[in-house]
Amino acid sequence: MERHYDKEIQEMRGLIRQMSEQVAMSLEEAMNGLTKADLGYFKKVYEREVEVNRQHLLIDQKSVELLARRSPLASQLRLMIGIIRINQELESIADQVVNVCRSADIYLQRPPLKPLIDIPRMANEVLGMLRQAVDCFMKEDLAGCFQVISKDDIVDALHVQILRELFTYIGGNAQNLEQAMGLIFISKNLERMADHVSAIAEHAIFCISGQDVRHVYDRKMPQKKITLLFLCVHNSARSQMAEGLARKILGDKVNALSAGTEPTSVNPFAVHVMREVGVDISGYKAKSVGSVDWQNIDFVVTLTDQEVAPAVLLRSAKRLHWDVEDPEETFESFRRVRDKLVAHIEEFKSIFVPS
Repeated sequence: MERHYDKEIQEMRGLIRQMSEQVAMSLEEAMNGLTKADLGYFKKVYEREVEVNRQHLLIDQKSVELLARRSPLASQLRLMIGIIRINQELESIADQVVNVCRSADIYLQRPPLKPLIDIPRMANEVLGMLRQAVDCFMKEDLAGCFQVISKDDIVDALHVQILRELFTYIGGNAQNLEQAMGLIFISKNLERMADHVSAIAEHAIFCISGQDVRHVYDRKMPQKKITLLFLCVHNSARSQMAEGLARKILGDKVNALSAGTEPTSVNPFAVHVMREVGVDISGYKAKSVGSVDWQNIDFVVTLTDQEVAPAVLLRSAKRLHWDVEDPEETFESFRRVRDKLVAHIEEFKSIFVPS
């Protein structure tokens, strides 16, 4: 039964791959139509839009049927939710491609305003992002997903550059206005496509790790010291270990703290395995979450499903959850937890901590 379910999920992944290739082909044809002044390419896009819409509905229908027939595990349920969300993003990108064709169709009715350089560059960036995002989703490449998100800055910069240049062409010349606006609309469509591709990468991250970064990841985070609070019920092992490791790995760019709703004392097993990696937490004390200055917390990281961050913290801080199991009273168990925390903190560093 489980194998059959996995096969059905793989089929859904395949449908997402097929749909993404259809969308990518449409974008390539839209750019060919614009740069070669050939309206025949736009006709191909309009015809393919019908097929993309059919695929969109098919994936949605199959996803709902699969969820209704099965009782998926947590990871399987995340994957199905991700597939549904990615499906919607792809359909939205396809709609933006159609908008590009419509604007380009009007633009080509008159002599060209200027040589097209940055708009094709934007389109190539979006195409690369789209293919990488879907590839990372298929291969469960977490680092690649974050690379896709960071590339959105390149598209945004090109969009701003295009706007500045086109505004100089308008410059009080009413004859250039309509042509310039057509290119502005196309540039904006491409910028929106990049946003949708970034969303695909965010959904893929959710499928892979269970971490929802839609309202957490901020590549334009101000260059300031981040205050990071680790929460665990007793503040005796995982959160204390995370605090010590964060201080070592993240250095003086992050103020690492830990607390718990029912604090006890620091576990001696945790002290021992941390000493093995050169971190001394023997002087740490278990602290109550009530003692935390919540107004200065940037991130709250919960380390167990049992722990719920107080609402007052969530109003001011971004929420992350790292699923790290409660260690058994053995050194090997504590070492496994320690190593998982190191991986999470290294990932946090690469995403959130300014270099």
